[in-house]
Amino acid sequence: MPNSLGPRFAAPVLAMLVLVLCALPSQALAAGQPVRQDPAPFAGVRAPAPAPASQVPQGWVVKTPVGPDPLLKPQVQHDPAASARLNAQARDLAKAGKLDEAAGRLLQALLANRDNAAAWNNLGLVLRRMGQTRDAVRAYMKAITLQPKHAPTYKNLAVALEAQGDRAMAAKSLREYARLAPNAPDAAAVTQRALWLERNPGGGPR
Repeated sequence: MPNSLGPRFAAPVLAMLVLVLCALPSQALAAGQPVRQDPAPFAGVRAPAPAPASQVPQGWVVKTPVGPDPLLKPQVQHDPAASARLNAQARDLAKAGKLDEAAGRLLQALLANRDNAAAWNNLGLVLRRMGQTRDAVRAYMKAITLQPKHAPTYKNLAVALEAQGDRAMAAKSLREYARLAPNAPDAAAVTQRALWLERNPGGGPR
């Protein structure tokens, strides 16, 4: 996979690959291994140890209608170390404003390890900055299924959901963030925003 997807093909290619990767079965769970996590997610907060699937909050799992691509699946090589390295490279590229290249590296990272929750979260951040909000939501939700106790992902998800006009789910995401990170500096402000969204459920995308 090239490091840069190019502006002309970025949106459709990213959307297709996000759908395919979300639909593929979990590598770590299938192999009976713990989920590997890059130590420095783009959001800036280290994720805790992975929780069992039974601990994923009710209603957070997104079901995708697209099945695995039989042409893509054999090409996937499970390499958590390479995935973490590519994820780190993507963070640097994103911080430099090279979003297409960052997205390409993140897709490579996820091909190496589909259970890299940090890479899914970072892909959501990059996609949102590229204006692909729906795919960003899908990426965040995948990260949540892998790391349901990683608070920053819920806040990232809330921003994307509110941009889509889904204030109810955005408020739910913000409250989950505040519950998981009650001592965070912005916990009170996040709770106030959740309350405002709950009291003002109308309105479309911003």
